This record gives sequence, structure tokens and C-alpha cells, in this order.
Amino acid sequence: MSVKILGGTFKGISLLVPRDQNVRPTAALLKRRVFDANQRLNDKIFIDACAGSGSVGFEALSRGAETIYLIENRKSSIRVINENKKIIKRKSNIDSSLSIEIISKDITNWLDKFKIQYKSWSENSQCNTIFFFDPPYFMHELYFFIEKNLLLEDWFKGQVWLESDEVTGIKKEYWEKYSSKSKFYSHGKSYIAIFDNE
Repeated sequence: MSVKILGGTFKGISLLVPRDQNVRPTAALLKRRVFDANQRLNDKIFIDACAGSGSVGFEALSRGAETIYLIENRKSSIRVINENKKIIKRKSNIDSSLSIEIISKDITNWLDKFKIQYKSWSENSQCNTIFFFDPPYFMHELYFFIEKNLLLEDWFKGQVWLESDEVTGIKKEYWEKYSSKSKFYSHGKSYIAIFDNE
């Protein structure tokens, strides 16, 4: 199985997907809707948490993101992400200057160290950071962890992009309390909510 990059510099390049029942690539139509509505990624730092194949992070890189962080704790997925990085570099004819950070850690263990790193960045970099979170939909406790750390605390100044669905994930109505700073993009039962913390 493979997924394609939908737009930007690497448009049309096929990426590998891990053979893992818990890895579920973001649907192409949903991904297209979100990225077509949020095209200005130049100078953005894009964090793809629970990255799986890294396809959303690589999509962001293709559309101009300055740096991407791919956070994943499954060894099989990390191998695939590294292969996809090689595919991007080989097929795009772009040298090693691409800023791709691959981090093999559980998101709950990584976030505390990231907070320290993030606070040392310039205000411009902080505000231009996008945190995309897409765990297996049934892992509700991870959604609540991200909510507590990125939406309820006041240290993160960028955008949070959160993917879930109405069946096994967190229902959209749960996020209505953030309606003043949220947008939703849907395809079928799945959705991506974007929260603006600026």
C-alpha cells in the first residue's frame, strides 16, 4: 500500500505505508481539503505527532514548511518513515538541506522535552508552529493528553491540527467549547479540527 503527496514541490511522489493495523493514513480527500485551505506553509514548523508513514508531515514539507518533525514510537513505522525520507530526496532531486527530524519516542514522553526546546525559540517560530496529532482514533486518553497540554495550558502559541472521527474517536461536539478558535474539515465520519492558539 502507498499514499501520494497531493500538492507542492513533491506532488505525485508515492510514499510507503507501514503494515500495521493501527496505522491509518489520513484520507486523501480530507488531507487535500485541509492543505488546500491552509496553503501558506512557508516558514512554518510542522510537527506530525503519531506520524505513522509521515505522509502528512511530508505533505507539509512539499507545500513549503521550513522544518518537519516526525514523532513515532513504533519501530516498524520509523523504518518506513526513514525509507520515505530517502524516496523524497531521491525522486525530488533535492539535496540533504531538507530539514526533516525523525524522532522515535512516545508522544507523552517527548512532549515535556519539546516544551523546553519550544520556549527557547523566537516568538515568530513559536507562532508559526503547527502541531498535527493523529493517533489511532480509539486512544481517547491521548486526545485528552494533547488537549490538556496544548489547548488548556498557555505555553503553545501555534496551531493544533487534530484528526479524529465520529465513530471510534472523539465526537466533534466535544470540541464545541473551543468554537471561538476552531475550524473543522470533514470527509465521511473523519474530521480534522484546527485550533488557533495565537
